[in-house]
Amino acid sequence: MEFGMVVPVIAIIVLGTYDLGNMIAIRTKLDDALHAGGTYAMSYPTSYTNIQSAVTAALPAGWTDAVVSAPVVTCSCWAAGGAVTSADCSTDPICPIGQVNQRFITLAVSRPFSPLLLSPVTFDSVSTSYVIRVQ
Repeated sequence: MEFGMVVPVIAIIVLGTYDLGNMIAIRTKLDDALHAGGTYAMSYPTSYTNIQSAVTAALPAGWTDAVVSAPVVTCSCWAAGGAVTSADCSTDPICPIGQVNQRFITLAVSRPFSPLLLSPVTFDSVSTSYVIRVQ
């Protein structure tokens, strides 16, 4: 009788640990792929399609369900005192005197995830993003 009471608790702990470990492993692989794309972006900051392809190529081979978002580019002008103003990235942004032009590329990737333990309460996906500053 005691065994019958303890087994469900142990099963919940084991399945919960498996789900958490699986989610962490997926997130780690997604982060690694984004870092590969970020490394590529450091060398070729305007080759957005190839940056996205670098992220896709760094994902594990069987992950055809992962969604790699197109890189998002934002520009801003940073002053020495910490003031930030946005700038237009379509042309080479010209900042006021004393401000430094900064360009950021945001990379994002997600993959569907369904846990074993809480299958009725499925997570839509595991997702992560990575922002790099390029010149």
